[in-house]
Amino acid sequence: MNDTEISKEELIAELELLKAYKKNMSFVLDNIKEMFYKLNFDEKGNKTFEFISPQIIDVLGLTVEEYIKNQSTLSEYFHSDDLEKIIKEVAIAKKSNKIKTIQYRFLIKN
Repeated sequence: MNDTEISKEELIAELELLKAYKKNMSFVLDNIKEMFYKLNFDEKGNKTFEFISPQIIDVLGLTVEEYIKNQSTLSEYFHSDDLEKIIKEVAIAKKSNKIKTIQYRFLIKN
């Protein structure tokens, strides 16, 4: 066996660590009191959601399905003081093709 090969025992240990990591991440993601999502833009600027946290219903008052379905009207829920910043930051994120975090205020649906 050379230095680049991994033993069966080492592989099993790594898999166990990955399982524990996944379990811990799931616990955090399922219990955090904030909503977050990850989306991707293709070369034409079309977006697809990779992940939307289940807390969306508690934070925004919208289901995951409503959030995705109503993308064209979501700006109605943005705080007016944040709207210009959001538009600018999203444009930058689309062009840069890098991970971008954008914080904004959202009017909760009643």
